Amino acid sequence: MPAAMEQAKDREGTSKSDAVVTHPDDGYTDSRSVRQQWLECVLFCLCNVAWTVDSAILPLFFKEFQVLFGVSQTHLSTLMTAKGWAAALFAFPCGFLGEILPRPRLVGLGMVFWAAGLGICACAQSFETLFAGRVLNGVGLGIVQPLLLSLVADKSPPTKRGSAFGSMFFVGAVVNTLFGLVATTFADTTVGGV
Repeated sequence: MPAAMEQAKDREGTSKSDAVVTHPDDGYTDSRSVRQQWLECVLFCLCNVAWTVDSAILPLFFKEFQVLFGVSQTHLSTLMTAKGWAAALFAFPCGFLGEILPRPRLVGLGMVFWAAGLGICACAQSFETLFAGRVLNGVGLGIVQPLLLSLVADKSPPTKRGSAFGSMFFVGAVVNTLFGLVATTFADTTVGGV
């Protein structure tokens, strides 16, 4: 009985300031080599670059698409809308699927859809084919976008996540800005008949 009373006194005497404070990175272990960590960082940045450029490229060529397919500005805006809705419809369930299935495989699947959509757009001979390609492209982006962010968080220690996301979005924004500058500068230039 006296031992129990002593333990109770010890518990009462322990203040909140005596509590053990752990570092947010405690328990985080990373078995990857430094080379593999840098490779993953570069791949995440490249994926973000592709994502941002893909979102910015279509408006730069609206005039060419109008001439090529004989469609109005309203038709072309439906391409952006269709891609956006497809991405939204697939992003929501894929976020949940990423908690059940391996995220890297889902990202790979999304990139297959994304690339297939881009391939269809590149080969499109009609507005309808271009529209189908943009929808498939949106499906791929809807799968990749939420899972890419989740993978960046998974692969970064808790105290380094801010710099990981900041770096990824910095690279994407800089490349998007430079791409827009180059694309608009050379928009009137014909290269190889294109």
